[in-house]
Amino acid sequence: MRPFPSLPSLHRYGAAALGATLLAVSVTAPARAKPTGPGGHLEITAVLVDFATQTVAIAGEAFDRGPGFEVRLSGADVTDLCTLDTPTLILCDFSAVGLPGAGDYLLTVAAGEGQSQADEYDLTIGAVGPPGPEGPQGPEGPEGPEGPEGPQGPPGPEGPAGSRTVVDSSSPDLQVLGEYLYPGDVLVEEGGIEFSLGVLRDQLFGRPVELLFTDDACTTSPFLVAPAAWQTLIPLAALKGGNAYIADVSAPVSNLTKGSRLLDDGTCEDIVPNVMEPGKPAFFVKDMSGFVAPFSVVD
Repeated sequence: MRPFPSLPSLHRYGAAALGATLLAVSVTAPARAKPTGPGGHLEITAVLVDFATQTVAIAGEAFDRGPGFEVRLSGADVTDLCTLDTPTLILCDFSAVGLPGAGDYLLTVAAGEGQSQADEYDLTIGAVGPPGPEGPQGPEGPEGPEGPEGPQGPPGPEGPAGSRTVVDSSSPDLQVLGEYLYPGDVLVEEGGIEFSLGVLRDQLFGRPVELLFTDDACTTSPFLVAPAAWQTLIPLAALKGGNAYIADVSAPVSNLTKGSRLLDDGTCEDIVPNVMEPGKPAFFVKDMSGFVAPFSVVD
């Protein structure tokens, strides 16, 4: 670049003028990273370009470390255009020669020959141009070394509450009856078959489901006629004499004669007169007599 002509004098700015300069600046690039050293090193911290006044403000530290100072812009000496306003501010007036054209420049400020008496700054003057076309993808680089272990992250959200179980509080080992189903039901599993029973703190009971037989003495194969007992996703069990019975959901519905019923205490009752009703065969699924109240719910 051709050196800029020197000026015989330069208008001096105070702190108020610098504040106004901050309002109309060009895009500037940050200074290149450099090693830090003892205090007092000359350093450029910011460069502000005002297109309205054709001035450049250079902020930094220790610009007065030498007998004088020198300012270069990509090798061109522009010191004659600049004034040391304070030890932390150099103001350069380009109004007589015009600001350099838009582009990237290496700005250098030196106050002496020592390493601590000079600094460089990558400066962009003017608007940034449109992005160029995307280049081809480069080859994959080698795998880097494993980094240090990061700090522990914040705790995650609380997970869903675990299932609650119904236990036989009368047994020393709190025998588990099954999973608690709100309100007042318990899900029992036997041999991969799940069914539900009613449960209160002081008793275990079957829902209103009758266990029926085609004869009058409760000796033939049992069946159920309540649709709620054989159409629900979780079968409702009939609890008779401590034994739980459920409908065979895989069996077809057929018309069956109601001749007798098994009562909750295990005794048989004759049904008079006998009637035909659609039902499904039932089968014994689990002996529940080993579970004794009181029952309680635990997490």
